[in-house]
Amino acid sequence: MRLQCLEDHARSLPFSCTVDVHSKGVSVAVQLDLFPTDLHLRCIDLSSNKRRFYALSVQRTLFGEWALVREWGRIGVSCHLRRDLYPSAGSAIDALIELSRQKTKRGYRAAND
Repeated sequence: MRLQCLEDHARSLPFSCTVDVHSKGVSVAVQLDLFPTDLHLRCIDLSSNKRRFYALSVQRTLFGEWALVREWGRIGVSCHLRRDLYPSAGSAIDALIELSRQKTKRGYRAAND
């Protein structure tokens, strides 16, 4: 019963987690993401009626390439969408980080701030 509860809890976590059973007890191995693959930014300035968002996501395509998917626009309105293809996940994540730096310089902040 205790092992089933641990496995259910591991599935509900926002990062990958495995439960291993050893003869001396139960150990939980946790793998955290080192690099972000999803990022949601907002730029809100009520004095100038500015309410913008910018979302970045690294996704694998069906053909083995990696895509940096960008969505942007005014909050609450249909958005623009752009996909840029990259040969590896690392280069797509590098592009995500560079775009996030550029957007931060222009006043965008993480959506959860």
